[in-house]
Amino acid sequence: FKIDPSTFSLWCSAMRHLTRTQKHPPTLWMLYGNAVSHRNLRRELQAQGLDASTQLVFAPRVKVKEHLRRASLCDIAVDTPMYNSGATG
Repeated sequence: FKIDPSTFSLWCSAMRHLTRTQKHPPTLWMLYGNAVSHRNLRRELQAQGLDASTQLVFAPRVKVKEHLRRASLCDIAVDTPMYNSGATG
């Protein structure tokens, strides 16, 4: 519900660019939602020319401290304009 099509398209565009220029393809790491949202996001990622089986991972909800620890493993973190990293400040 918080990801609008233009934001998702922008993320996918950046991922396509990185797929062409980096040794390892980028992964979009998202908060675990539900089966319907997972299916829809995988379908849209595939439609954008990316490999949803390897480039889309769903992480479970955890406490903020753990979330910040695992987020430190990412090269870049993105959020939607509507929420703008409200969990991480």
